[in-house]
Amino acid sequence: GANGDYYEYSEITEGGTLGVVDVPDSWLQEFTELLETYNFTVDENTSQDVELSVDPEMLGRIFENLLAEINPETGESARKSTGSFYTPREVVEYMVDRSLVYFLVNKTNIDEPKLNALISYGLEDDELHPRTETDNIAIVDALSKLTILDPACGSGAYPIGILQKVVYVLQQVDPDAKYWLEKQIGNVSPELRRHIEKQYNAKNYNYLRKLGVIRESIFGVDIQAVATEIARLRCFLTLIVEESVNDDAENRGIEALPNLDFKFVTANSLISLPDDKDKPKSEQQGMFEDISHIDELRRIRDNYFGANPEEKLSLQAQFNSLQTDMVIKNIDEYKGAASKRYNALSRWRPFEHKMVDWFDTEWMFGVKKFDIV
Repeated sequence: GANGDYYEYSEITEGGTLGVVDVPDSWLQEFTELLETYNFTVDENTSQDVELSVDPEMLGRIFENLLAEINPETGESARKSTGSFYTPREVVEYMVDRSLVYFLVNKTNIDEPKLNALISYGLEDDELHPRTETDNIAIVDALSKLTILDPACGSGAYPIGILQKVVYVLQQVDPDAKYWLEKQIGNVSPELRRHIEKQYNAKNYNYLRKLGVIRESIFGVDIQAVATEIARLRCFLTLIVEESVNDDAENRGIEALPNLDFKFVTANSLISLPDDKDKPKSEQQGMFEDISHIDELRRIRDNYFGANPEEKLSLQAQFNSLQTDMVIKNIDEYKGAASKRYNALSRWRPFEHKMVDWFDTEWMFGVKKFDIV
């Protein structure tokens, strides 16, 4: 430190005595100099510029290494016992490219060679396969409706890969984001619409593209809360780098980040929502037969994404109230005989990010069928 050569920190040793670990200034200096040899960024790299800087993918590596500690009782690492593996960037990009090409072939009827040229980084092959404006509009329309689910998303490598590639494609087919804007401002709350138009007027086109993809297209599930938290963090980082700073504006012109509790959920995606098939037909009451509950959840979920802190708390309270209503309905409908489905739904705590041992796409995401899984 400033007055000496050593930092000290105390710990209790195995024998129960208080020990001191000395960390020399020279070690800290060497460690700092080592870090300074790297170029850190909060922007997600692609396989084309992987050598340029250390980007948020390192969060996935950190997550994987956190799980590498050996359990002395089983002799296994948490990484091995949970099957956690960080998918390499090149593999993610191949999966992303193939799935997007097949999706666009099916949705637009554009020739596959033309789409392969569009999807690949670099513009040389695009000149050999020129697109018409009709092609471009069809691609924007298809991508605005794309939904993908990663049922074991880990720290978000595949959803973030999809996000990056969709943004790249939109840059090519809709440079000034005019078609994308039309798709984003329909059926949104007035506040979110103002936010979108503000970003468009400021020419923050990549922000708009990323916000739209995160809001409409990507969904992830993982059984480990730390994984879904990292996936959300990577979404936040990819958005924040596109913000425009204005020192004269309120909060320097930086908008609040969206709420992603219903985008990446912590659940066991191998187990479906319990049903009541063991009950007599006269007693079965499927949750989705009660449309009012689903409609109410959809309203809460749609408004929650772009809610400010006060609205966020209000919507959380409304969600909890909805669950209470379900419990009451369960008691009334079944005369005290518990419904497995209602009990499971009423115990889900999405805002606390605790794992639930079931998964249902319609209840958690409001989506019945995904284009890409």
